[in-house]
Amino acid sequence: MNPSPPSVDTRWQLVDRVMQRLGHQAEALIETLHVVQDAFGYMDNATLTRIASPLRLPPAKVFDAATFYNHFTLQPKGAHPLSVCAGTACHIKMTW
Repeated sequence: MNPSPPSVDTRWQLVDRVMQRLGHQAEALIETLHVVQDAFGYMDNATLTRIASPLRLPPAKVFDAATFYNHFTLQPKGAHPLSVCAGTACHIKMTW
């Protein structure tokens, strides 16, 4: 599920408006990533590259930010997400 071309997809129009409102400044990266994540559900390499250009950032910096924060995902989520607790409390509870 690749995002549609920006001229057709209203989600990209939203992203463009946010970047424009923030003055296409590099400091707008995190907010832009949040908007993209909320609009598309994930960010692939083409999306990260598309964000980098108007913000005048190298694609590697955008990729670094997207992979640093747990909120952002680079792949679409499945229909039934699974979460596994690997913490100490869960481990102790399972041994009883």
